[in-house]
Formats: sequence, structure tokens, C-alpha cells
Amino acid sequence: MLSFNNLKLGVKLPLMLAVVALAGLGAMGVVAYRDASEVLDHGGMVALQNTLATRKYEVENLSRALMVDARSEAAAMTTQRALREFASAWGRIEGDPQDYLDSAYGSGSDAPVGMRDSVEYAGDLTDYSIVHRRYHAALRTVRDSSGFQDVLLVDVAGNVLYSVEKEPDYATNLLARAGAETGLGQVVGRALAAPDGGPVTSDFGLYAPSGGVPAAFIAVPVKSAEGLKLGVIAFRVATDWLEAILQRPQGLGATGQVYLAAADGRMRSNLRLTPEPAILRHSVETALVAKALQTDAAIVEAAGLSGAPAHISYDRVEFLGNRYAILLEQDQAELLAPSAALGRKLATQGSVLTLLFIAIAWVMARSLSSPLRAVGGAMRRIAARDMEAEVPYRSRGDEVGEIARALEDFRTALIAADVVAQDGYLKGAAFEGTSAAMMMTTPDFRISYVNAALIALVQDAIDEFRKVTPDIDAEKLLGRDIDVFHKLPGRVRAILSDPKNLPYHADIALGTRRYGLEITAVSMPGRGTLGYVVEWRDVTVARMNISTLSAIDRNQITAGFDPDWRLSAANANMLALIGKPLDAVIGSRFADLIQSQVAAESGEGAMRARLAAGETVTTRMTLAGPDTEPVVIDGSITPVLDRKGAVLKYLVMAIDVTEAQKRLQAAEAARLSMLAAQEAVVEALRLALGRLSDGDLTAQIDTCFEADYERLRVDFNTAASALHDAIQTVVENAGGIESEAKEITSAAEDLSRRTEQQAATLEQTAAALDELTASVRSAAQGASEASRNVTDARASAEASGAIVEQAVSAMGEIAASSARISKIISVIDDIAFQTNLLALNAGVEAARAGEAGRGFAVVASEVRALAQRSSEAAREIDGLITVSTSQVRRGVDLVGQAGSALKHIVGSVSDIAERVNAIAGSAQEQAAGLAEINTAVNQLDQVTQHNAAMFEQTTAASHALTRGAVALTETTARFRTRASAAQRAASRSAPPTSAGAAQPRGVVASVNRGGAILPAAKRALAEDSWAEF
Repeated sequence: MLSFNNLKLGVKLPLMLAVVALAGLGAMGVVAYRDASEVLDHGGMVALQNTLATRKYEVENLSRALMVDARSEAAAMTTQRALREFASAWGRIEGDPQDYLDSAYGSGSDAPVGMRDSVEYAGDLTDYSIVHRRYHAALRTVRDSSGFQDVLLVDVAGNVLYSVEKEPDYATNLLARAGAETGLGQVVGRALAAPDGGPVTSDFGLYAPSGGVPAAFIAVPVKSAEGLKLGVIAFRVATDWLEAILQRPQGLGATGQVYLAAADGRMRSNLRLTPEPAILRHSVETALVAKALQTDAAIVEAAGLSGAPAHISYDRVEFLGNRYAILLEQDQAELLAPSAALGRKLATQGSVLTLLFIAIAWVMARSLSSPLRAVGGAMRRIAARDMEAEVPYRSRGDEVGEIARALEDFRTALIAADVVAQDGYLKGAAFEGTSAAMMMTTPDFRISYVNAALIALVQDAIDEFRKVTPDIDAEKLLGRDIDVFHKLPGRVRAILSDPKNLPYHADIALGTRRYGLEITAVSMPGRGTLGYVVEWRDVTVARMNISTLSAIDRNQITAGFDPDWRLSAANANMLALIGKPLDAVIGSRFADLIQSQVAAESGEGAMRARLAAGETVTTRMTLAGPDTEPVVIDGSITPVLDRKGAVLKYLVMAIDVTEAQKRLQAAEAARLSMLAAQEAVVEALRLALGRLSDGDLTAQIDTCFEADYERLRVDFNTAASALHDAIQTVVENAGGIESEAKEITSAAEDLSRRTEQQAATLEQTAAALDELTASVRSAAQGASEASRNVTDARASAEASGAIVEQAVSAMGEIAASSARISKIISVIDDIAFQTNLLALNAGVEAARAGEAGRGFAVVASEVRALAQRSSEAAREIDGLITVSTSQVRRGVDLVGQAGSALKHIVGSVSDIAERVNAIAGSAQEQAAGLAEINTAVNQLDQVTQHNAAMFEQTTAASHALTRGAVALTETTARFRTRASAAQRAASRSAPPTSAGAAQPRGVVASVNRGGAILPAAKRALAEDSWAEF
């Protein structure tokens, strides 16, 4: 203590100031580090929770979108028609439907698995292929636009009628045992059995028909308008979209990863940092999963999946009707890295300030003690976050004043930094989490940041963007110029470079899509423009809706009524029909302007009840036109509802059908007039046809018809006259045909009996030749078989000889290779000898070097030992190769002897083969000759059999002809003609005569095939010639 008191003030004050400075800076650093560390750690935790909440929202939003798409497709009329037509086409497939569909669209098609969705038409003309081509493109579009991996149609029997991907589950039955055990079979079975018709979902599982890829399923019953269940539309959901949300790197840092787990502890998603699949293969701590499924969101400290300490934020999430635990983990080292960096920075700054204070203390001495204490106190208050603390001695011109002013600037900067940090954190979170597609650029229009919504927007239309910039990538926009989005980048830069044009609004077109852009400059006082914020909006649907509504307003009649059924709006077409301006009819009641056919039939109350229930009423309506004539319109009345189902207004949409109604009435009057004329014509024809049906061929229509039908009366009379003449001719010839048919019958029966006898004789001859031919053919086949066996033996012997020659050649090559190896071994032996000498010389030199060469001597000794072992091994290998060479030489001699023996065998077998071939050739020629004879006899037998059958048919035909002639005579007798009437009148006045008296038997005429008349004598000669044959 005395020695300290004896120190000079120039030494004491610096020492005291140094101690004070060290204490103050240390305290300030500790307090500042503690406070800042808590803030940074808390910010990291909040960021972790916010990131998890964002991913949870995106997952649930994806789930809702998939379920809405599934319900919409199940309720679509197109789906109902497709299911009906596929089921009908399935039932009309010939044979097994599964075999046909597998060959046409499955494994039998040219497209491999994964590319079968490109096959729209199998090329055949089956009903199924036609239906498939009709609906395949639309169902494939549903799969692509909704994010499903496959879309399947299943009938009520469980048959998979259709699939976009055509994987092994295509054309199978999901209610059978094998199909019912899969995830798809289970949801389809439950959907078919569900009474309410709602969607049925499944958990993720390894789906065998897709190669074991994880998949979940949605199945929705499809019902007709009458409530009849037609089947099920099923959707296969892959993990791609889910993992795109969970594995997006924004907000995760280097070690963060988000994953899902079920109550069984097994993962339902892959990991961002692990390349191998984790779904249903990796497990998470079951207690942590159970806590996440049962409690609210929280953060715990535990060991991560890698085993390192981590902070794990967890919550529960609903996806496709299943509850999962969603967890986000990040290593503590990364999460707390800002705190550690801050500690190092504060330590460095404290050290620098300590040295500065010591230097100032040596210069300022006594005058520094009081100001420095005051400044130190201010510093401690500022370190304690007391930003209102006053910093003294700022007006001094020495170093103390500079320190005070620096501390004041530091305090001001900390205040501004806190404000900026809070504002930046809020804006950054809003920018990242907004659903709007946002982009930030530097002043030179280089992209510095994009949010997830913009990436999704670009990715959704990537094909259209690549038409402007072929190498554009939605995931790699950072650092690129905004020129990638424009065909004329120079013009865009010129517009945005002028502050007068900002904020700038523009629409750009990409193919069929339209995007609206809002570009705003980000400026800072004193620094000018820091960059630009660009908001992208997809306005395709909005522009299309505007165009559609405009087209409807131009071409249809539209009017709006409020919930009290008073007119609130009407377009120009409506006002033109009623002939009044809008202000004259606004507020008019519906019943005063429009009379509905539905209201007239079922009552206005019933119609309004249907509309209040949300149903659209289609009806024909009448308007009070500008004159007395009413205007007829045809359309519908549709209620417009709010989200709660309350009616906002009623919308009437229709078209003018007044002129069409008039034309319809005129056509009806013309039809009635024509009907009366037709009835008169039909009555006259009925009476005349009645006389014809009674056999009166003299019937005629004498009363004239109207001009349009007079030709019909003339044609009827002409046809009746022609029929009268034809029947008259038939009556005259029927008697002659009957007598000639009897004679033909008698001749045909005699010829048939003789032909049958000849056929029996030829049949016995053919049977004997068949037996002889079979015997010779059997002998020829035996000879041929023997020839083939000998030929095979000869080929085998020749092949064996060639193999022996190859073996001799191979052994010679082995001997040559052994000789070359012996030479190589001798070289290795020489190298080992030289290495031994070099190692010996190295040992000698190392011994001369004394202590310095001891280490080298040890190395030389090891090298020498290695050389000796190499030499011994080379000598052993040389000995083995020598023995092997002698054995190979002996094997060559033995194989040569075997080759000579095989050559003799080949010669003997060749001689045998030639002799057997000669025998086989002779036998085959004999068999061929007998076969030709047998064929000729068989053909003669067949011809005779055919003749016999033909004569039997001729006999039967002659009998039938006789019966027909008799029937024809009896039938024509009932017709009344002018000649028959005259004959009946003559028969009543003349005596009866017999038919034989009119013409003797010997001169009865006969008609031959050419139509000439033959006398009976010539017929007798023809009968004699038939007997000789």
C-alpha cells in the first residue's frame, strides 16, 4: 500500500483509470452480452416457431386444396359420364378384360412404366378404346393441374376401369383379397360402403403396385343425379408436394429440417439433410410425438435426429383427414451462433477500448479521473438499455469530450438500430409470409430477394417463361437481372429509371396467361433509391371473367331483382324488349314485368321456394312489350347467395324466342291441313288394298286425289293392273309346271340310288389305300428319324474335334505365357538382387555417417530384408511355373491323341449317315407316290359323295317343286281376274271333259333347262342314257 502511495500521480492515475476502464468495460460487456444474447436467443426461438407455423399452414392448405379438387371431380357431370361409359365398355370386352387392357395399355404396349399416360388410343376399334380416347386427356389434365400422382375410376364391383398411369393396379379388382389389402383397395372399399358419399382417405403407406413408393389415397363415391352410386373416383397422392413445402430451405438455415411423424413414431416425410428415404423407415421419439399430438405448439431442447443437441419446435397438423406431429429441429450451435458471435465481438471491442483508455490515461493524468467516471456511469446506464441517460462532457475539446460524443453517437445509433431492427423484422416476416408474389431488386435491377409465392408463380408457368428466357429457373432467380422476364429489357429499364413513372403498373402476357405488375421504388433519405419492390399478380381469370360477362351482356337478356323481387338492374337488351328506360322500370315488381311458365304451372310460391333453396329455375317467360303483342323469352332464374346462404339478388338470363314461337304456330297449322288430306288418301288406299287382299285383282281407285297425292293414285292403279296381268300368266302356266315336276322327281330318285352304290364302292377302295399309305409313311418317318440322329452324331463328333483343336491351341498359348512369366520372374529376381546391393551400400554409408545416419540405416535394413523376400518369392514362382509348363505339355500330347481318335469317328459316322440318307430318300419317294394315289382316290370318293348328296338334294328339290306347283295352282285359284271370270262363265255353259282327252300321254311336253319344249319320246331316250351312266 505504501509503495502505491509513493507512486507518482502520472503513474497512479493511469493505473487507476486502467482498472476503472477494465471494470466498466467488463461490466458493460457482460450486461450487454447478456441482454443481447437473450434478445437474439428469443428471436431465434420466435423465428423457429414462425417457420413451423408457416409450414403447418401450407401443409393444411395443401390438404384442403386436394380434398376440394377430389370432391369437385367426383361431382362433375364429366366424371359421371366417364364412369358410365367405361363401365359399359368394360362389359363389352371379349374375353378377360384384364388380359385385354394389359396388352393394349399396360405391359403389352410400347410405353414403359411411367410413360403410359401418353397412350391415348390403342389403335383398335373396341368400345373401350373409343371411350378411353374420349376422356383420357381430360383426366390426365385433372391429375397434372391438381397435383395428384394418379386418377382412377372404379365401378361398384371394385374393378379398376381406368387409370392415368396404367400401373399394375390397373384393370384389377380392388375388392378381391390381394387388392383389398392395399391402401387403394381399403379406401375404395370404404367409399363404396359409405352411406353419406363423402371422401375417404388413407394414411401414407408403401404402395407395392408403384414399386414400394410411399403414397396416400383419396376415394370419393360418384353418384348420378338420381342418387344412384355409379362407382368411385380415386386419387393417389404422392409426397412430392408435401416435401416441397417441408424441405424448402427458407428459414431453416444449414441444420434445420421439418418432418412429419404419426402416432406410431414413424416418419411420414423424407428429410432435407438425409439423401436416403426416411418415410415409414425412420422413427422419432414416441413420447415427443405423443406430446405434439396432444398439446399446443411448444419448443423443447433435446437430442436431434443426428444426435447433436437441438431445439425442437413441434405442433400438430391435419393432412387428408389424418393427424400428424409436425416437428422442426435446428442444432443449438447454429441457433445460438449469433449470441456467440456477439460475445466475441464485444470481447474484441472491449479489449480495444481498454487499450484506448490506458493510452488516454497516460496522457490526461489527473484531469481525466472525474470526467472518465462520469462517462463510465453514462456508459453503464446505456449498457443497461437506459437510452434516456445523459452523456456528460460532450462539449469538451479534448479526448474526454470525444469519448463522450462517441458514446452519445453510440447511444443514438443503438436507438436507431433498435427501431430499424424491429421495423425490418416485421417487414421481413410480412414479406416472407404474404401470399402475394413479391420480388426485390437492387438499383441496377438485379434480383436480390424473392418469396415463396413468386417462386411458385414462376414455376407454375415455367414453360411460358422459357419461351422468353430458355434458361430461366424458378429456384435460381436470385442474382439475375429482371431482363429475364421481358422481351424488350431496354424499354423496361428506361421506364423504371425515371422516378416520374413510379409507382408503375403494367400488364404482361405470357402465352394464355396474363400477369399484373406493381413496381415501387424503395428510397432512403440521404441515400437515394435502395432498390425496387415488384408485386406479381396472376390476373388471367379476372380478365377472362370480365370478357365473359361482357359477352353475356351483349348477346343475352339479363335483369337483376333484389330479395324483395323488385327490379334493381337490367341490360340494354332487356330495356329494348320492354320499350322503356331503366329509370322508368327500376323498382318494378317481378310479376308486373315477367310472367313465368313455371310459376303459372306450380305456383309462384313454389318457384320462389326453389330459388330460396339455391336452385336455378329454367323456364319460358313472357314480357310486356312496347306494343300489345307479348315478347316470349327462354332462360333461367338464378339466386345469387352470400357465404351464409342468404339471397343477395335474383339474376334472370334469357334469349328472345318470339319469332321462333310464331314460326312454330304457323308450322302447326300447315301440319293439321296436310294431315286431313293424308287421311282421305289413306282411307281410299285402305278400301282398294282391302279388295286386293280379298283376291279381287280388278280393284281400281276412281276418285281423284289432291294434286300432291294424285300421282300415288295413278301408281296404285298401274301396279294393280300389272299385278293382275302377272297373276293371270302364273295361273295359265301353273298346270304345265305341276305335270313336268312329277316326271323330274321320278328320274331324280333313280339316279340318286345308283350314285349311292358307286360312292360306297369308292369309299372301300379309299379306306384300303389309306391303310397302305399310313404303313409306307411310318417306314419313311423311321428312316428320316434315323438319318437325323446320324447327322446329329456326325455334327457332335465334328464339333468335338474342333473343341479339341482349340484346347490344343489354348494349352500352347498357356505354355508360351508361362515362358514369358518365367522371364518376368527372372527380371524381378535381378531387381531384388540389385535392390539388396543398394540397401547394403546404403547401410555402409549410414554407418559411416554415425549417429546422423542411424535412421537411414534402419530403413536400408528393412529395404534389404524386403529385397531378399522378393527374391525368394520369385524363385518359388519360377519353380511352380516350370512344373506347370511340363504338365501343360503332357496335356497337349493327350488332347492331340483324343483329336486323332475323334477324326476317325467322324469318318465312320459320315459313311453311316450317307447310307441312312439314301434309305430315307427312297422311303419318302414311295410314301409320296402312295400319298398322291391316295389323294386322287379320296378326291374321287369325295366327288362321288358330293354327287350322291347333290342327287339327294335334287330329288328333295323335285318333290318340293311338285308340292309347290300344286300349292301354286291352289293359290292362284282364289284370285279373281277378268279371264277367270270369263272362264267361270263359259264353264257354266259347256259340258265337262277329262284332262287326258285334251292331250295324249305320248305327246306330253316337257321343259328342259334352257326353256325348250321336249316331246315325251326324247325324255325316254334321256332316261336310257342315265341308266348306262
